[in-house]
Amino acid sequence: MIKGVLFDFDGTLLNTNQSVCEGYRKLFKTFRPDFPISDDFLRSLLGPSLVQIFPKYFKEDNDTLISIYREGANSIKDKEHIKPFNNAIETLKTLKEKGYIVAIVSSRKVSSLIDMANLYDMNKYFDLIIGSDSVSKHKPDPEPILLALSKLNLKNDEVIMVGDHGGDIKAGVSANVKAYGVSYSCYGKDNLLKDGATKVIDDLSEVIDIVEKY
Repeated sequence: MIKGVLFDFDGTLLNTNQSVCEGYRKLFKTFRPDFPISDDFLRSLLGPSLVQIFPKYFKEDNDTLISIYREGANSIKDKEHIKPFNNAIETLKTLKEKGYIVAIVSSRKVSSLIDMANLYDMNKYFDLIIGSDSVSKHKPDPEPILLALSKLNLKNDEVIMVGDHGGDIKAGVSANVKAYGVSYSCYGKDNLLKDGATKVIDDLSEVIDIVEKY
C-alpha cells in the first residue's frame, strides 16, 4: 500500500529552468568568459546539485560560486519566469485531501525550496522537505530518499519517487523505491527508462491513479 509520494522539485513540480540557466550563464560569464555556452549545454546542467556541477567547470570556492550563481538565478525569480507544470498544484492538493504523505527530495537548498514554493503557496502541501543541505551525499546516491523514509517513518514499498532527471530515478532504484519519470523532462524519456524508471508519465495527475492502484 502506497502511503506517500516523494517529489523532486525543479523540473518536476516547478519549471525553474530559466532561473537555473540564468544562474549558470552568470557563472560562466564571470569566471569562464571564453567558454562556449549554448542553450543545449545549459539544459545539460539541469538536475544535478550545484556542488556536483561546480568542480567540473570551476576552480573557485563553492561560497563564491553560489553567490554569483544566485545573482543570476534570482534576477528572474518571479511568476513570469517560474511556473508550475500542468496539474502540479492540483495533484498536491488532491494527494493531501486523500490522506497521502507528500515530501520534497531535491538538490536545491531547503531555504531556497521554501522560497520558490512560496511563489505558489505550495509549502502547505509538504510534510517534509529534504534539500541539498539536509544530506552529505546527493542524488543519485539514495541518502536523500532514505533520510526522507526515516523521518516519515515509511518503508521503501510505501512510497514512490517522481522526478525529471536520472539522479532522481537512480536514487529511487538504489533505495528500492519505485521511481517515475516525467515526459516533459529535458533529460529525455528514453534516458529515464534506461536509468530504471518504472514508468514515465505525461501529466502529474497520473500520480493519483498510480498511488491508488497499489
